[in-house]
Amino acid sequence: MVSTGITRRIDGLGRIVLPKEFRKSLNLNVGDLLETRLENDMIIIQKHNAFGINEKMLNIYISLIKKNYGIDVYITNNERVICSTNTNKLSFDEIMYNNNFQKYQINPQGDLLGYIIVDNNKKIDKNILNLTIELINNLFL
Repeated sequence: MVSTGITRRIDGLGRIVLPKEFRKSLNLNVGDLLETRLENDMIIIQKHNAFGINEKMLNIYISLIKKNYGIDVYITNNERVICSTNTNKLSFDEIMYNNNFQKYQINPQGDLLGYIIVDNNKKIDKNILNLTIELINNLFL
């Protein structure tokens, strides 16, 4: 483990301030969720990943869409591509700021968690798309 040399005092309510460099490096913003856990004698703090263990299942699911319909599917959170059937591994920015893709929000309970993204040039059955959106939204209820 690398020591940063940064120390922080715990205040009367048990809070600490995360160094600005850490927040910037991890793209942490006001209101972001953090996960905390104890490991041996360390406190581990990491940015919350809403997709968590569901990533493996999502990869299997979108692979089935690709196999049966020939459509590349990307699933993102609000910062990065979580899983994709495209072997070119386009970046989040390449997909989000490209008009050649259709973007559908993943927003269970009104919270925008990310997007299901498909190529504009491919026709995707609306039933398959709605099923995908419903499946992903239900993972977070």
